[in-house]
Parts: sequence; structure tokens; C-alpha cells
Amino acid sequence: MLLFSNPEIRRYLWSEFTLLRLIAVPAALLAMFLVGLLKAGAPSTHFLLTVFALVVIYRGTVVAGRAFREEVRNKTWDFQRTSSISPLQLAIGKVLGSTSYIWYCGFWIYFAAWYAGGLNVENFNVIGSALIAAGIIGHLTAFAHNVAFQKFSSLIGICAAAVTYWAVTRMLGAGVDEVLWYRFSFSRSMFYFFSVVFFSVWVFRAGVCMLRWQMQYRNLPLDWGLFVVTFGAYFAGFFYEAWAQYFAFYISMLFCVYLAFFLEAGNLSGYKRFYYAGKEGQIWRSLENMPRWVLPLFFAVIVLLLFSQSYALHPTAALLSHQGSLTVFLVAALFFVLRDGLFLHWLFLGEGGRKYTGFKLFAYYFFLYFLFPAIVMQIVPASVAGDMWTRFIHSVLTEDMTVPMQPWSALTLFYPSWHPKLVYAVLPVFVQCLALGGLLFLKIRRLRNRNI
Repeated sequence: MLLFSNPEIRRYLWSEFTLLRLIAVPAALLAMFLVGLLKAGAPSTHFLLTVFALVVIYRGTVVAGRAFREEVRNKTWDFQRTSSISPLQLAIGKVLGSTSYIWYCGFWIYFAAWYAGGLNVENFNVIGSALIAAGIIGHLTAFAHNVAFQKFSSLIGICAAAVTYWAVTRMLGAGVDEVLWYRFSFSRSMFYFFSVVFFSVWVFRAGVCMLRWQMQYRNLPLDWGLFVVTFGAYFAGFFYEAWAQYFAFYISMLFCVYLAFFLEAGNLSGYKRFYYAGKEGQIWRSLENMPRWVLPLFFAVIVLLLFSQSYALHPTAALLSHQGSLTVFLVAALFFVLRDGLFLHWLFLGEGGRKYTGFKLFAYYFFLYFLFPAIVMQIVPASVAGDMWTRFIHSVLTEDMTVPMQPWSALTLFYPSWHPKLVYAVLPVFVQCLALGGLLFLKIRRLRNRNI
């Protein structure tokens, strides 16, 4: 009953659930079955599950992705923002209310698919559970992205739904009855359920935080910090050894840093507020405007130190020490993330809605991660390029050309390198970071001079 006391849900229920719309879906399904029986062929389960995916995932994501944008377009957002409804109530109302009729249609379609019985019970449960989870994550992601950016929300939601469907089908269809997580045994279905709840809660919480920002409430980094820690801990739990858990946690932190770079890249005013609040000693205001990449980067550095100590004791580290170091590779990966973050800031900072920004971003990834490496490896053989590049760095540092050849070292310009020496793997990307940092500094100074 608490849900029905939400004014947003009541508004959507009154507008969405008319008598005609209530009877339309079951009547259409009944007619479909009757026609199929007359022609000696009822609708198949595969067909009905496809319809369920189109209605719940595609249509539901589109509806959830435009729920906030429609309020702005209809000029009703200012009234809602100044009303007594809280951001949490507003988020619940908009997500559940806007998609309520979608889930009503999905219920009837899912029931019809079950009644058709074209699949065995296990396959039907796996596919059906994956589609439901994909719909939930897709709706929440589209809504949260729409509140923050208002562009491409449906596409982002559909991509999140596709990833969820793939992950759940892999998890439930893996052929194992139990999942070991931090050495605790969970049934497969229970672990699936709580995993979906875990990610759904955090995506929904992201939407609430975005609404709080739109309604000019204070957003402290507690939610983001808890998400970063629990996100890393979730993936670390699948591994047994300490070094592997640190490795999984570290990779999760790099993902969060990269995600935060995308979120903060064009937020010049946020950096200004963070700087001046810290300069004036306003701690809470400084925390409120702290860039979101700070926390995962801080955790990544700490976990990297723990990983290096733990992995050094592992037998594999000694066996592969002459070929390369996993710790060196992870350090290089961190610098490559920082390099891309600097480029994103240089590209998006102060650009607003300018044209061709998306094309520039695509060109950056295409040229730097695909075309240029392919050209280098086609022009110069791998062994020769590796020898030349390694000798060049070594001669710059030590003025000594007697260094063993490291194949593929030329690619340290473009990818994290598996190398036994830290300086050989980090120096190329470090120079790129310095160059991009200089370009970013010049752009910030140009923007400041323009505003003076």
C-alpha cells in the first residue's frame, strides 16, 4: 500500500490503465491462440518470448528512458522539483509508474509463453529469468542515464539489458548447481537472484542521486564510495587466492575510474567548485563536488600495493619473472586509463553541445587502439620493432645498448606491456600523459581567458 500512496505512481496508474488497455493484451493473445488452434498451430514459446523481449526490454527501456525528459519537455519539472515529494519517492514513482503497463503486458505474454510449453522447464526458466533481469536493469539504467544526460538513454539501457541477459544466461546455464563466492556455497538460483538485486539497487540509487542533483540536494560521495567498494568486492569473491582477489578488485577499480572519467570529463564547473571549496576550507562542499574518479583511483593504488606483495609470494611470479611481471602490467594499465581520462577531459571540457565530438572520440579509439598498432606491426616486424624500441628506451636511460630483446615492445605505445622492467612499460604512456596534460592545461587557460 505504500507504493500506491506515491503520487507519481497514482498519476501513472490513472493515465496508463484504462479499461481498453487492460483488456487489449489478454484479448490479443487469446485471439492469437484461437487462430492458431483453427490452423492447427498455436504460437510457439520462442515467438512469445521474443515478443516479451521486444515489449519489456525494448519498449520498456524507451519508456523509462524518456520519463524524465518528458517532464522537462512538458514544462512540469519545475513544479515537481519544488513540490514536497522526495527524490526517492520521485524516482520510485517514475521508474515503476512509467513502466507499470509494460510489465502488465509482459506478465500476460510470459504467461502465454509458459502455457505454450515449447521449451523444457529448465531452458524456459533460464531464458525467462534472464529476460526479466535484463528488463529490470535496462529500465533502471535508461532512467538513471536520462536524468543525468537526457541523450541516448534508450540505447544505453538496451546495451545494459543485453549485457545482463548474457551474464544471467551464462550464470544459470553454466551446468553447475552451486556457486562458490568467498568460499561460501550458494545455490545457482539464489546467487542469480541476489546478484540482480545487488546491481538493480545500485543502478536505481544512481538514478536517485541524479534526481537529488537535479533538485539541488546535496550529494556526498558516500553512495559512490560504497558502490565502488561493493562492486570490487563482488567480483573479487569469485576467486580463492588473495592475489587473485586483489587482481579482480583492481580491475574493477580501473573500470570505475574509466566510468568516472566519462562522467566528469565535461564538468568544468564541478572542478571549479571543488577547487574553491577546498581552498576556502569548506569540507562538506568540497566533498560534494569531489570528482568521482578520486575514490576508485585511491582504492586502485592501495589494492595494487597489496597485490604486488601478495603476488610476489606466488610461484607463478618467479617462473615468469624473466618474461614479464603482472604487477608491471597492472601499473601500465593504470597509466593507460589515466591517459584516456586526460584525453576525455581535453575533448569534452568546455565543448558543450558542439558537433563532431562523438566522431573525435571514435577516431581516438579507432586510430590509437587499432589502426596505428596495425600499421606499426605491418611496417616493422614484431621482433625488430621490439628490439628497436626497447634499445631506444634503454639507451636514453642508461646510454647502454646491451639489453635483451623483448618481442612486441613497440606496442607499449598503444597497450599495457608485459615487461620485467617497470620503466620500459610505463615510460611511453607516461610521456603521453605529460603531453595530454599539457594540452589540457592550455585548453583550461584558453577557456579561462575567454570567460574573463
